[in-house]
Amino acid sequence: MIIIILYEIEVKSDDGVERIPIVHLFDVPHLLKCTRNNLMTKDLCFSSDGVKRIAKWDHLRQLYDTDSLITDCKMLPRLTDNHVIPEKVPKMKLRNATQEFSQRVSAVMNFLASKNIIDPKASDTAAAFLFFDKLFDSLNGSFDKQVDGKIYRTSVKQNSIHHKLWQDSLKILSTMQFVGKNGKAVRVPTLKNWSTTIRGFQTLSKILWNKGIKSLLPRHLNQDSLECFFGAVRSVGCSKPTCSIFISSYKTLLLNNLVSSHSLGANCEDFNEDSLMSYKHLFSFQQEEYPKPNFTSFNFPEKQVAKRRLLKI
Repeated sequence: MIIIILYEIEVKSDDGVERIPIVHLFDVPHLLKCTRNNLMTKDLCFSSDGVKRIAKWDHLRQLYDTDSLITDCKMLPRLTDNHVIPEKVPKMKLRNATQEFSQRVSAVMNFLASKNIIDPKASDTAAAFLFFDKLFDSLNGSFDKQVDGKIYRTSVKQNSIHHKLWQDSLKILSTMQFVGKNGKAVRVPTLKNWSTTIRGFQTLSKILWNKGIKSLLPRHLNQDSLECFFGAVRSVGCSKPTCSIFISSYKTLLLNNLVSSHSLGANCEDFNEDSLMSYKHLFSFQQEEYPKPNFTSFNFPEKQVAKRRLLKI
């Protein structure tokens, strides 16, 4: 049985009292990028299966250098200098982080380490890469069924495999700590935030099941796509667009991407939503149709009190 502290807001109004649960989640893509950025400058100590391990960025560099010796026969063709050399790594590019923390990189690194082609201790780094690959997939699922062999990148259901992975991940995360090059432990909030997010998903899935919702796609709760969209709007308009400029920029983006489901240079997967392909009202916007709201008669709730209670799962 899992006992989770659930925070609630008690809203009092003329209709009575309503309790609104609050679930704390950190943006999963940002957690992965922050983990990668810290690993470039620190070592990651952790325990799994009762074995103490140390993941190092140098092991990835050894793997990359070894794989690059034969240009026409690379095992990891996606890895470039922009993935491995710290000075060239784009710190906020999610795609690079997911290609580094991948099952393929983990498998190749583990194989070369077992053959003593690279440092045998690189198997510890391979284990860390595979751990974060599975964890990220489980918190970033966007398909109801398995695609491309990714068993964790699927929807979360009451009896899905995500729950056991999350429980095991919490145990491993509790043993993790970053250690600086001077050998001293460095406090990095990212590791704690991973645990907070996992518990948040456990709580949220329980709440949704009680309300009759049997399937949850975790990617819908990530802000990465929204962040990319706002960045694209700013790129064709200005850094601080007004409502009218925002609408114009949005129309421009629609027309620019009419023949493509994926924006060049974007940091997200192909967009296949059909609703944005309807242009019936694209140029029908009129300013007078949207009068300014009148807030003089708006009644705010009488009182909001934050409380917490224990939720048993």
